[in-house]
Amino acid sequence: MSRSDEQLFDDFLAGDEGSFALLVRRNLQSVYAFARRMVGDAAAAEDIAQEAFFRAWKHREKYRKSKAPVRTWLFGIARNAAIDWLRARRERVFTDFEEEDGTSFAETIPDLESLPEELFARIEAKEMLDRGLQSLPPAQREVVILHMQSDLTLEEVARALARPVNTVKSQYRRALKSLRSFFEKE
Repeated sequence: MSRSDEQLFDDFLAGDEGSFALLVRRNLQSVYAFARRMVGDAAAAEDIAQEAFFRAWKHREKYRKSKAPVRTWLFGIARNAAIDWLRARRERVFTDFEEEDGTSFAETIPDLESLPEELFARIEAKEMLDRGLQSLPPAQREVVILHMQSDLTLEEVARALARPVNTVKSQYRRALKSLRSFFEKE
């Protein structure tokens, strides 16, 4: 029988380091995906995900079941790590690795299973979604990412972000309205 995240964390607090490793493996992809959408940089998202799990390990005694489920708590930590990264980034200018013709490195990697038309359509849709998400205010962007990509309910999102549920619901509705307008213009 599979143990829940809460059971794994309880076992970890009782001294079972392997439980924390399993908890990381179980949640790493979704925490990384959330960080990737928040900052728009794959390498930074890896660092942010690693930092989030390190902070969870370091501050394990601060976790309280009554506040939020472990998964929600992890997303809250990841959010804070992403915000820290974005603040630090404001002071520095980074450029994407680009080819001489202006295409990004990621666009030059072939997908052997897809036809070129499918690949182009997927890249175009992803880029449009990324642009749409980046056009949102950060508060709305993180609500959409946590809800849609990380499969958290709006109530869990509210707990992860330490915001009232009605505020999160309003931000989500406003974000969807803004995205609809953005996609209609595109």
